[in-house]
Amino acid sequence: MRVLFFSTYEIVKQSGGVESVTRFLYEYLNSNGYSVYLMYWQNHKGLKSELCQVGLPDKCNMNSLCNIDFIKSYLIKNEIDVVINQTAVNSRTSAGCTIACNELKIPLVSVLHNTPDLFLRENKFFKIFFYTSFTRLLIYRMWYYFQSVFRGFKGGKFIFDNSSCVVLLSKKYFNDYCYINTNSNFDKIEVINNPAILQIPVLPSDKENVVVFVGRLEPQKSVDKLLDIWYIIESKYKDLGWKLYILGDGSCRRYLENLSKNMRLRNVRFVGMVDPNEYYKRAKIFCMTSIYEGFPMTLLECQSFGVVPLLYNSFSAAVDIIDDGINGYLISPYKKKEYAKKLHQLMNDPVQLQQMKNRCMEKIHSFDPEYIGGKWINLINDTLNCKGNKI
Repeated sequence: MRVLFFSTYEIVKQSGGVESVTRFLYEYLNSNGYSVYLMYWQNHKGLKSELCQVGLPDKCNMNSLCNIDFIKSYLIKNEIDVVINQTAVNSRTSAGCTIACNELKIPLVSVLHNTPDLFLRENKFFKIFFYTSFTRLLIYRMWYYFQSVFRGFKGGKFIFDNSSCVVLLSKKYFNDYCYINTNSNFDKIEVINNPAILQIPVLPSDKENVVVFVGRLEPQKSVDKLLDIWYIIESKYKDLGWKLYILGDGSCRRYLENLSKNMRLRNVRFVGMVDPNEYYKRAKIFCMTSIYEGFPMTLLECQSFGVVPLLYNSFSAAVDIIDDGINGYLISPYKKKEYAKKLHQLMNDPVQLQQMKNRCMEKIHSFDPEYIGGKWINLINDTLNCKGNKI
């Protein structure tokens, strides 16, 4: 059986969560007798991959006729049976792949690697009102009306209607997705968590007083909020002897470095895009301040290394990964003083920190790669068996 994974970015070791999951599935399916192919749109500048992959020719317009024809030709030449679209959360980068599969009658599995209401949460007006239930429901209905008028490449409904199956990362996202895609056939929705890919490592007996952030330095990650929190820590609780390491790169890096300098933060280091494992081994605490997420791999990775996570409860799947007060803290969005208080509490309570570290190591077994890989095999086989029923 021949399976193609379609991604926005080339799969490299230093890349983000979507690429990490794709790499895992590539290796898992290959080891189980599948022939797996990789196609991507954009390269990572300065990074190279050891995997055999093919890039689209038009790097400016994902949905150009040039790219669509390229995809169709590749699918025919390699006799692809199923396509797994890892970019389905954004219809602007999914339409070309969707059109190609639809025209060739090849089953398409579309995976939403983020919260289904991504575009609402990115909108500054909507963010003001998002965290009350009544206004949230009202916003969903307004958004559905917007989609019904401006349907097509800009609407997730186009992707849904032209997919054999849609995969969500958490059951918590089901209601969000249903609100947005009213009057759709929800029988073709599946839920598969991301796996905890890393094997539990041998950790040093004495970790350092290090807090770590790992992720893209983009507006979604809201690292400026983390710097504000660290400013509270350094101003209110002096001489703690803790350091904050920020791993990753992106469009906001220069702005964040200047912000840190202007705030005169003494113990903040910007490391860049590196393998985070050596920093996970050293760190005691992991901080996330994202506006929204899907099912972040970094929360699984850090717990594999016994690094206790703190994050805003800003996305539905957070409660799948973190049991508040047990293996981490979920902070009300976006209460910086509350966040700083919890962070300081952990910094100064080694007994609690050790207890939560142990719970992290236990929690990670809930996301067993073998179990999740098996769910993907079942999904691919079921999709092929239903090939004649949809597309």
